[in-house]
Amino acid sequence: MLYEDEADIHLNPHLTRGWFLRGAPRRVPAPGLNQKRSLFGAFNPRTGRLLVHTVRHKSAEGFKDFLRCVLRAYAGRHVYLVIDNGPIHTAAESLRFIEEHQERLTVLWLPRYSPNLNLIERLWGYLKRSALANIFHGTVGRLMVAIACAVRAFNDHRSSLLRIIFAQYQPKKTAA
Repeated sequence: MLYEDEADIHLNPHLTRGWFLRGAPRRVPAPGLNQKRSLFGAFNPRTGRLLVHTVRHKSAEGFKDFLRCVLRAYAGRHVYLVIDNGPIHTAAESLRFIEEHQERLTVLWLPRYSPNLNLIERLWGYLKRSALANIFHGTVGRLMVAIACAVRAFNDHRSSLLRIIFAQYQPKKTAA
């Protein structure tokens, strides 16, 4: 079972809280003209692995390309994909692709407006904080390298990172 969603990343820095000298907030340059890229991602909660595909902008065609990547990554296995019912996912060509690949792909639709049910939402937040927060990358190319490095680092250290990211969602242990 994979949890799928999209996220936008911007060349303009994502500003967030951080450690700064008192009275001297960190200055982060900006390019002036913002550019963005979109990420399609699938998170496997059993293995903790994150699969990411980058496109210029979100579209049903980009979603189909990502689904092809997922099917290649999980070759020979049936994929259960948890997705929301956003316009990209419910577009006629997306639904047609899903139907054409139903022998290997089953979609589990989330209810409307339920981001808390999609586990990948927490990972997008982590990636944005770790690779984008308060950093000016200068070019879209460097921005993409930063995202690729963050995804690789996540996949290399996923067991410890998952404990941190999902710690607030773990049941509290009580003394026996």
